[in-house]
Amino acid sequence: MLVIDDYNEMVFIETLLKRMGFDVLSLSKDSNLGDALVGFFPSLVMAMYKRPTVDGIKVSIHVKRQVGNAKVVLLYPQGSVPKLSAEQKSKIDALIEVPIQPQDTLLIIAQLLKLDGTALIEKYDKLSKARQFSRENEMKVLKDEGSKKTTPPIVISGPAGGFGGGQGRPADAPKTEREKKYDAFLAKMNEPVETVIPHERIAKAEKELAEAAKSEEKELAEINEQKKEFVRAMMKKAKGE
Repeated sequence: MLVIDDYNEMVFIETLLKRMGFDVLSLSKDSNLGDALVGFFPSLVMAMYKRPTVDGIKVSIHVKRQVGNAKVVLLYPQGSVPKLSAEQKSKIDALIEVPIQPQDTLLIIAQLLKLDGTALIEKYDKLSKARQFSRENEMKVLKDEGSKKTTPPIVISGPAGGFGGGQGRPADAPKTEREKKYDAFLAKMNEPVETVIPHERIAKAEKELAEAAKSEEKELAEINEQKKEFVRAMMKKAKGE
């Protein structure tokens, strides 16, 4: 479950997770969390730390109380790691800086949910190589995207050993054989890898995403209402009404 009021980041993370095979429900307000949890029981919740319509700490407390075994990940703005009290840390399983780095994020998710991290990364690499997924394709191009220095995700708790405490791969680490093959593949491409997407194309893509989001939001609302009706009916049946 995503509780994110930044539309671009929500769309990017939702698209990433769905293409990786996860069932995802997205909310733009934490006030909708109670109703959503009636018929949707997430294994993991990703929420913004402090935003106008989302309070990640409030979300974590609610989730841990209602779905005790769910993992909670807080997303925080670049360069401003949240200062959490001991009590707050007990409700949070990981911190990840936004804009997210897909591979690091997938490793954190794999660690928290005890999944095969290697398999997830391989699947992501295949999607990237086939150009079926990338931040540039799913989001508008950020002019300073390439110049931003990112901070590795921070794991507060998780299985012992894990993925090195959430520390990302050093920038100067030697490339793997797979990365070398990928570089060779890109070198053979006729189209330059670093290109500037025309503004008209970006505007069109954003419009299509917005229209699709509205349609999906309506469908999700109908599905959630059906789920709630089903739960109410089951509760009445259990009470013998």
